[in-house]
Amino acid sequence: MESLRRAREGTLEKSRRDDLTVGPIHRKPRTAAELSPEELEHYRQMARERLTRKREALAKRRERAWEVARRVAAILKERFGASGVWVCGSLLRRGFGPTSDVDLVVEGLSPDTFTQALRAVEELNAEIDIDLMRWEEETLPLSLRRMVKREGVEL
Repeated sequence: MESLRRAREGTLEKSRRDDLTVGPIHRKPRTAAELSPEELEHYRQMARERLTRKREALAKRRERAWEVARRVAAILKERFGASGVWVCGSLLRRGFGPTSDVDLVVEGLSPDTFTQALRAVEELNAEIDIDLMRWEEETLPLSLRRMVKREGVEL
């Protein structure tokens, strides 16, 4: 015990200090086969807890993304007269992750009104990015149109 204290304080001779394992920073990484059953169980428990926290954070983010999508849809309909707003993309699938945005397709806005709506959506400063697409835009891919009709959720 005295040796560990002196090693921490730096008063132990260098050769003896190098032989002691003072903390995790000085430990050589070990494989799972080298861990004791208790150490392995501790590692597994910590991994389970990290995974649980990650899943909970993602579930909260997904919930928040739906709230933002509904709020944007309300603005688009009430303030700008949109006739329809659909959620599409990763929010509808398992691919929604920590950096995913919310994909919305809006119908019934002229190009000028759409530009104003984009500005209003940007001013929300939502912590989740919104990718807003205009249904009437000729450059909207046919595959996306089909996907919106097939899988999109109208808000």
